[in-house]
Amino acid sequence: MYSLDYDTLFQVLRQFPYSGNVYSHVPPQTAMRESGYVILAVQDGVVMSRVILNMHGQKLYSDAEAHHLLSQLGVLEWDLSFALPPHASTAPAPPPHASMAPAPVTRSPSSDTPAVFQRREVPGVLLRSWPILYRSIYFLCDGMHTSERIRVLLGRPRHVIEQVIYDLLEKGALRPL
Repeated sequence: MYSLDYDTLFQVLRQFPYSGNVYSHVPPQTAMRESGYVILAVQDGVVMSRVILNMHGQKLYSDAEAHHLLSQLGVLEWDLSFALPPHASTAPAPPPHASMAPAPVTRSPSSDTPAVFQRREVPGVLLRSWPILYRSIYFLCDGMHTSERIRVLLGRPRHVIEQVIYDLLEKGALRPL
């Protein structure tokens, strides 16, 4: 779950090759004056379409109109639904990794330098069973984003990000660089 305004979300999506849908509930106290839902269709980090629906599922705004209105709505809670390659759901489970002991912290003990992690291949079935925060952190661990940058992008406290990274290291889904 991301708590971001639309323009910031737009920038975050472009920073990694996300494909899938992004959803948000729009409370009635916004510029829309009625509650509804936003659905963004994203392909490789690019928003392909946007639609705003009312609570009954009727389309209120789409594409250019929706883009304009979304920029005015302020901070919303965004939920990502990841699209996986067709072969990902049938991939075999990875072999147990005896040498993949988790790192106890995400910072170097001798400095305040945030650590960088690389994701490992995870079967689609397993990936879809994780909470959205775990999936978000997993996809941001691309060998380029530091743990601190991930914390800023997701807007979560450091201890929450560090705990999820530790859990993903234990699962063998990440490796430190």
